[in-house]
Amino acid sequence: MENPPLKPDVGLEHILQWLRGVSGHIKPEGSPDLDFGYSPILGTQLGEKSLALLSSNLRPAIFTIPLDKTDSLLRANDSKDSANFQSQKRKRSLSSITIPPRLAPSAAPQYKPSSSNHVSSSEDAATSRSSSFTSAPVHSTYAQCSPDMDPGSRPVFPLAPSPLRLAPHVSLPLIELDNDPMACAIVSYLDLARSMISQGTPILEVFGPERPIVDLLFRSRKENDAHSVCHFACELISGLEGMDFAAKLGLAFMFVHLIRWIILCSTANYARIPELYRPTAAQTTIPHSAAVEFCPFRQLRDALCRQHREFLPALASNISCNWPYRVDTCVQPHDDSPHLVLTDSFCRHIQDPENWTVRDDIFDTFPECKGLIKTTL
Repeated sequence: MENPPLKPDVGLEHILQWLRGVSGHIKPEGSPDLDFGYSPILGTQLGEKSLALLSSNLRPAIFTIPLDKTDSLLRANDSKDSANFQSQKRKRSLSSITIPPRLAPSAAPQYKPSSSNHVSSSEDAATSRSSSFTSAPVHSTYAQCSPDMDPGSRPVFPLAPSPLRLAPHVSLPLIELDNDPMACAIVSYLDLARSMISQGTPILEVFGPERPIVDLLFRSRKENDAHSVCHFACELISGLEGMDFAAKLGLAFMFVHLIRWIILCSTANYARIPELYRPTAAQTTIPHSAAVEFCPFRQLRDALCRQHREFLPALASNISCNWPYRVDTCVQPHDDSPHLVLTDSFCRHIQDPENWTVRDDIFDTFPECKGLIKTTL
């Protein structure tokens, strides 16, 4: 079978250096001992394009370079490489040199020690070629590997298992589309807010003041009101019937921080999300309705991710933040503006998960969560 042609811009010198690196008989000059099936010299002497071209020739199939052609090609190289090759040919009486395809790191080769570099017959050569590579774990560290060590005598360090997971501040909930009114409202607003930002609307105008304003829980929207996250959260929550007003204020405050992070996920925005509202592993791995994000109890959110059900009426009529004072002690004017924000004491109160409880009636909707959520005495 005719050998596939090599790309013209990949020099024979680089191929031979690669070949010597993977065969283990001659170490490419300036290359440290590694357990990979290729020499890192390619990464330093060849450009990105050349390396890709070389890989495309080596990956599809194993191919051979007959010795007669190899000898003629080597004469065009410098005397040092020619001498090295002749030495190799005297030690190995092979009819051809087999170039293995480049191996992936997961199947990185391990060199086996040999009592002699001399191969006396073609049968021994075949045995030598078949035993040159064995599967072995990739080194987890090269600190103990000296470039002067014999490849066959190097110790192999197993790769320590490390569970992979996304950083929390970029692990967004897996929201799927559905016909739930609250879910549609949340998804539509997320799209609107991101569109406004992409079109140059200032972040402050979209997010609102750093401490969320709660004006629209006390009044209706005006024409000049911005389409900020603060106003959206208040309008969304104001439509819930039967919920304690202090609980509405607290949920609006926490939900604003969650929506801000979903719009623009960053470490700072994630850190501002109260503990009650931070997404769980179920939310980031199981597709679910966007309405689930509004629920302040992680146990209920996990249950809804596994089996969705109508939950807003049961939540609204059974949730409490147990604020012991009047509602007017929850809010204060925002600086010198007409806007209203939550007081410091109320902010601290609602961000403590221990202050949120539910009545036992909610377990009619969530029987699997009974005993997992603090109940109102």
